[in-house]
Amino acid sequence: MLTKSLVAKKRIFYVVIGIVIGVFLVFVLFPYYWMLITALKPKSDLFLSPPDLFPKRIVLSNIIEPWKLFPVFTYMKNSIYISTITILLNVFFGSMAAYGLNQPRFKTSSKYVMTFLLITQLLPGMATLVPFYFWMTQLNMLNTYIGLILPYLAWTLPFTILMLRAYFKSAYPKELEEAARIDGCSRMAIFWKIVIPLSAPGLIAAGANAFMLSWKEFIWASIMLTSGSKKPISIGMRDMIGQGGGVTYIQEFMAVAILAVVPAFVLFFFTQKYIAGGITAGAVKS
Repeated sequence: MLTKSLVAKKRIFYVVIGIVIGVFLVFVLFPYYWMLITALKPKSDLFLSPPDLFPKRIVLSNIIEPWKLFPVFTYMKNSIYISTITILLNVFFGSMAAYGLNQPRFKTSSKYVMTFLLITQLLPGMATLVPFYFWMTQLNMLNTYIGLILPYLAWTLPFTILMLRAYFKSAYPKELEEAARIDGCSRMAIFWKIVIPLSAPGLIAAGANAFMLSWKEFIWASIMLTSGSKKPISIGMRDMIGQGGGVTYIQEFMAVAILAVVPAFVLFFFTQKYIAGGITAGAVKS
């Protein structure tokens, strides 16, 4: 009887957990569903009351129309360029810094550096906007890609260094590094030929974090960029609403919003196991 009671309680528990997860998924995924059906439904059905959650007719031309009305290709190209450069610089400098902080000669100073990096993670991002703006103004970097990317690096590098420093401690056996030193390899040779190839999950996780910030970031990009030829997709979508006077181009806006979500979704879908491994590896070591 006791065993049956425990089984029944477990079933009830799993049912409750399933319901909670289902409600949570609906809450999270519904905005994306709403974007999709808004982009595909006829314009005459936009303001029905109550709203039509299951469109009876699909208009595929709504997906093609934004490319004719707005420079969507330019927006996407700029976002891809900015995100790619941010990822490469983030992983390059972050991995080198993390590897250096793991060296015995920097054991004492690395504690102070890591403390400083942790403190930077406690500061709100908005607090750095004004200093960065004046800095970029003095360097004549307003309305430039580099003026946009440098703050992105400043915001993402601390997390990358903190994560990779812990990850490098468990990514490969230390005996491998010691054997390479005995064979005459320099620190840089060990870093490029041993550490980097064996640390792919951690590097992918760091790159994914940098991608997410640079791809979706809006406030700094809206301050820095005024030229239409350099605007990323986040600023381009803002301009679509402005040019349309509110809801004139709402379907085209939703179609571009779906397009903006796709790269992040694809990246996460193919790298989720590496992201999970990169974040959790080294968690038991400091």
